[in-house]
Amino acid sequence: MRRCPHGRWWLPGVLGLALAAAPVTAQTDALPLQAGITGSTPAAPELNPTAMLARADVQALILRLAAGPLAAAEVTRALESTPFSPDDLVRVGLLREEQGFYRIDFTLLTVEDQLQILRAAEPLARSLADAVLARAETLRALAEARPHPGVSTRYVLYILGGCFSLDWDGLDLTRERGYREGPQRVIEGNAFTPWAKVRGADISLRGLYWGSHNEAATAFTFTTFGDHDALPRRGLPDAAWRGEAPFADDVSGLDRIAAVLAGLRDGPTTVADLARATDMAAADLDGLLDDLAALGYVERTGNRVRARVLVLTREDRPMVEGVRHELRRIAGAWHERHYDDIRARLAGLTPVRQGV
Repeated sequence: MRRCPHGRWWLPGVLGLALAAAPVTAQTDALPLQAGITGSTPAAPELNPTAMLARADVQALILRLAAGPLAAAEVTRALESTPFSPDDLVRVGLLREEQGFYRIDFTLLTVEDQLQILRAAEPLARSLADAVLARAETLRALAEARPHPGVSTRYVLYILGGCFSLDWDGLDLTRERGYREGPQRVIEGNAFTPWAKVRGADISLRGLYWGSHNEAATAFTFTTFGDHDALPRRGLPDAAWRGEAPFADDVSGLDRIAAVLAGLRDGPTTVADLARATDMAAADLDGLLDDLAALGYVERTGNRVRARVLVLTREDRPMVEGVRHELRRIAGAWHERHYDDIRARLAGLTPVRQGV
């Protein structure tokens, strides 16, 4: 899977913004657990925790283990109706074996766990937001060092602050400082961490800006970033991944789109000038612009066209790095002040009690 909540950007880069990203999941609403992975896993079911957790009998075992360890013989019996062995579940990070007993070895959250996290997160998130907003004028000045015609500074800071800094760089920062682990397993080149939560907490994910989807063309990267409440998203690369016409999921198709958006980086231009800059036939460009306008990436007014999404090129790098550096400083100081409080607020969660 190319869905990745922890993306990377490269220069020159093109960013098309839409509304959501979510980890990979694969099960029906009838099952008690919503489960999946963050990262990517092998296709073979015996190497894929998502495939295992899609089964009702495996979920039933996991829920029993949430209450405490079970003897090895009991776990083996519980898996007799499945194609999986206890060793398979250990290999992918769902279980661990200790002195003849098995425990869960991944983040499984009960309804009460989820509500406890929500209660802890709300004041902490407000505190981090306040730390960022205290430096709002500095961040605004850094973002305006290289203007983006037709794109508001607030929009620029949404992607640089929310996606590049607090999401991508925040994950790097917390791992470097020992606040969190990296991927739990790496199998056949696939790095992933499994997770599951019991359904029924009824917690809205609207406004929880957390993840990104990314796809690299030859020299450009397309990214969507936003909350988890607005699937499917209208953006690139997601439309290409779905095979949505006319956005073919191939590098040449994304390259053509990237060239058009790069040609609009510095402001509106005429269709004729854009055709010359991109070396595209007028008819081909005209059709592509109509498709991009339908997707919300460009706007046409008569013979003029402008970008409606943030487009970043190599020349933007000093501006981008300035914003990232300031936000990394803010987030780093905030974590140092609040990490002990975070640990205390999350004590007693099911995976913590299980020694995960």
